[in-house]
Amino acid sequence: MPRENSGLVGEIAAHRPILAASVIATGLTALAVTGFRTAGLGYIERADAMLFAAAIMTAAPALVAAFAPRNFWLRIVYALTAAGLIFGARRIAAAHEPLLPTLDMNLCLGVTALLTVFLAAGAPLWRGILANAFVGLTAMVLGLAGALGLAALFSSNGETVFGVGAAFGVSLGLAGAMSAFVPAQFATKSLVLTDVRQAAAAAAQAATAPFLFAILISAVSFASLALSSGGAWFRAVCFAIAIIGLLAAPSIILGAGALAKRISLASPAREEETRKGGLRRLLDLLRLALPASSSLAVVAVLGILLLVVSFETRTPISIPEIAVIASTGLFALAAFVSVRTALMIAAALAIATRLAIFLFEISAAPTPPVEARLAAELIAAILFSWLYLSWRDNRNPRLKTREVTRRAIGQAYFTYFAAAALSAAAIAASAAGGMWPSGAAAALFVSILAILGGAIAPPIMTATGALFGRD
Repeated sequence: MPRENSGLVGEIAAHRPILAASVIATGLTALAVTGFRTAGLGYIERADAMLFAAAIMTAAPALVAAFAPRNFWLRIVYALTAAGLIFGARRIAAAHEPLLPTLDMNLCLGVTALLTVFLAAGAPLWRGILANAFVGLTAMVLGLAGALGLAALFSSNGETVFGVGAAFGVSLGLAGAMSAFVPAQFATKSLVLTDVRQAAAAAAQAATAPFLFAILISAVSFASLALSSGGAWFRAVCFAIAIIGLLAAPSIILGAGALAKRISLASPAREEETRKGGLRRLLDLLRLALPASSSLAVVAVLGILLLVVSFETRTPISIPEIAVIASTGLFALAAFVSVRTALMIAAALAIATRLAIFLFEISAAPTPPVEARLAAELIAAILFSWLYLSWRDNRNPRLKTREVTRRAIGQAYFTYFAAAALSAAAIAASAAGGMWPSGAAAALFVSILAILGGAIAPPIMTATGALFGRD
């Protein structure tokens, strides 16, 4: 029987799921209760609104999309009907808005409807992942309650922490991505493993490296942001790491624990085979359209475009942004033990960031503030790591570089977009709840980064394989 290293996180999540869930839930609940008892009415109203927004804007669309019909036209009707019902709920919710005075109901329901249509319309590409992501998204809301309690304790002690809103935005975005990352890894492992707990443990362990990567680059980014703004950098870093841990870790552990309680791997393996089978024709076309020579030319054009855009944009790259791009390459090398993977993640982040700013400027739309851009770039780095880790895991000296790219795209590409959508919606929840006004701008920026990063990923993968491997 094939076996994989479960690691400490995998052992805790998959082999002691009830105990782990009980300890985590008890600790987060106690932290939330203790913090809210010391908080003022205004803070409690924002906290309640943020908890409601995070649950509605992420878990509800994922649950609706998981039950979308398989027929294309029925699925479109289903998605549009669900969106119409969500918009119709606006009139009903108007009577209850005084209960949540800080909640931006238009943003909350608008993002919920948009995400529902997107996820439901593309349900065959990520149906099994969304069905299994619900527990992780619920754990994210539970972790958010504990994080809000911790923030209330900081405020009650008279401590001022720099970048509180950005810390919540980054943490929500990371937790949303991890909620999709764990079941996606579980689906992949179900094809090669036969034991449910072993597959769940392997999925949790696979999420550990991106989680640690997120912690490292967040520490550097918040430190540089605080220093450039004159804030206390050490306190900002400690608070950001604590919030990220409280939100993302429960999504990984409880999500994997729920997967470990499944009866068998037959259903997820069958769903993954069906999904890959439906993509086979598209992936064959992709392989034919991306010869090594063309990919190298595309990457060269992207490099030239990056230089031109860097000179043409009026928004200069800030010190914190330089820090996040540099730390992305450095810590990706340490976390993923792959020079090629680290180079691709850092290069993709640099290209996508400058192109996104250029698009904002030529469209005459206001460029997001530095804090929002930094949060979006942190989440984009995590999302990009999911793509390029798939390339690393599928790499084989006996395969041509186009075949490696084809396998990586088939495994991770479309779940990458589902994770990006959930992550953007989670970030927007921080704005809808009134905790971070720049959250909506950060959500829009990370959406653009995800689209650009997804567009340039196939040629970058193929070109890297041609430069450092066969072809």
